[in-house]
Amino acid sequence: MRNDRCTPERELPDAASVPAAGDAEAVGAKAPKNRVFERFRVKDVVFISVMAAASMVTAAVMPLVAAVYIFGLPQIVTGLQFSLFPAIALMKTRKPGALLLFSVITGLIQLAMSPVMGVVSMTCGVALEGLTLLLFRGYKKDRAVFFASALYIPASLPVFYVYYAFIAGEVHAYVLNARVNPLPVILICLAVAALCALGAALGIKIARELKKSGVLKN
Repeated sequence: MRNDRCTPERELPDAASVPAAGDAEAVGAKAPKNRVFERFRVKDVVFISVMAAASMVTAAVMPLVAAVYIFGLPQIVTGLQFSLFPAIALMKTRKPGALLLFSVITGLIQLAMSPVMGVVSMTCGVALEGLTLLLFRGYKKDRAVFFASALYIPASLPVFYVYYAFIAGEVHAYVLNARVNPLPVILICLAVAALCALGAALGIKIARELKKSGVLKN
């Protein structure tokens, strides 16, 4: 039997309201969020490890001056290396946690030589990583790289002083000499800060040139 009832016609969408094929992703996808934390790739960890190893190798002269009980003198001979190589590492791996990873790697190596050095290195890494996140939200800007790498070694000076003065069990010769004749210690600390600022600036400049030549890639 013939069905005379009419089925309602389905309305076709207006052609102007149908997205083009190329716009499908734009319709379905949300705008990417500006994430602060990014996942480290294997090559990021490898590069930071290489920079940490380079810092340790070039700072091998430090034990030669460690027996000279002048506060800040070991930082004088390691300041340039430990600001230049971290700056290069941060310029390539501009991800939060990069300096912390650098400090953990160097700190683990230093633990075998001097537990105090290893703990201080990682403590400074944690503190500066937090400050950089708070002030710059990472290392996307060159000034954030300069801030973190230039202060990495100078930040260890007050930590070492507190340890030698209050935690070591007896007042260390470093602290005694600093109290008896503070002027040389003040000058050395200023020299450490200046040397680290120079190293950080050189590291940033070297990284820029390596990126221009295509040697250093993100």
